Amino acid sequence: MTDSQLITIAIYLIGGYFVIILFTSLLRPFVFAFEPIFRGLNHIQWFIRNPIRLFWKNKHSGVSRGVFIGLTMTGVTLVWWLLSYFVTLPFRIVTALYYDVLLFSAVSFSDNIDEFLKPKRGKLGHSKGFKYAVMYVLSLPFRFIKMLFKSGLYVLDSILMFGVSVVFPTLTMLHGTTFRGAGTKITQTGDWYVGSGNYAGTGIYFGMINKTAKHYAPEGSDNSMILARVTLTFCKTIATLSGDERDLVDLGDKGERLAQKVKGFYASTEHWREGFDWWEYCILKPNKMGQMISTWRIRPVALIHNEKIERTYGGFSHYTLSTGVVAGLFSWWLIFYTLNILLK
Repeated sequence: MTDSQLITIAIYLIGGYFVIILFTSLLRPFVFAFEPIFRGLNHIQWFIRNPIRLFWKNKHSGVSRGVFIGLTMTGVTLVWWLLSYFVTLPFRIVTALYYDVLLFSAVSFSDNIDEFLKPKRGKLGHSKGFKYAVMYVLSLPFRFIKMLFKSGLYVLDSILMFGVSVVFPTLTMLHGTTFRGAGTKITQTGDWYVGSGNYAGTGIYFGMINKTAKHYAPEGSDNSMILARVTLTFCKTIATLSGDERDLVDLGDKGERLAQKVKGFYASTEHWREGFDWWEYCILKPNKMGQMISTWRIRPVALIHNEKIERTYGGFSHYTLSTGVVAGLFSWWLIFYTLNILLK
């Protein structure tokens, strides 16, 4: 091979390197630019599932409780749940295609490629100078195989997440936290910290709008929001609880007792924050305060920092390698089983 051929190959390799870097840097914001459209569909789905929640904001009154009992005893609640489940099916499919397939894939594959080309974790990520150059070249085959393996897992992750979002009513929500600490670790490991806020039960809290998540994120450069797919089913509106249960709201240390009372048939709570004018949601995790937990109900799709998607060093944790695989396989079994019946 001549010197000119070697130079040509080197130019192509270097050029290709920068082209791929440019592509991954543009892919995330390009796909994310369409997110407001699907967030709108997300809110429509949220409204259809329980339009009467707009009248269930006052936790100090027993009226909401009475209405809920009346609707439940007469069967209206069950009929509406079934009707809304099928009415929102098109919304669930469309939003799942965007969030669980397009956005998740754009983010995860970009992070995966970036980790191959610009590793930031492990010994290589912390090396510099000549040592970095040597380790970079020697680890290329291993990093390439790792990239291919993780890419395959991300495909499986996306497929499983899509199935869960279609079968189990799922909403796109936001969780405000720090960027360098919690936000990055959550997306890397899939583990969530169950804090001690306990406003409406022990668990992990989310909001439907950016404003809610930003309120709980620190000010300054260390703020972040985790955009996640959250399966709330079944969700209990705080205002429809019994009087003694409603009295436990906003008492901090009583949140654990509230979570224990509600958890069972219900997996989450929703409550209207007076003074803030927004809805908050809690995935209930009684007896888990202060612990790191993993749950199939929460699936991060993007880490947002300063209004843009940031790279997660090392890439997202794999839904396929968590308890989510059970929910995903069951969802796809149910989908194929239902299609088989309908197509007969």
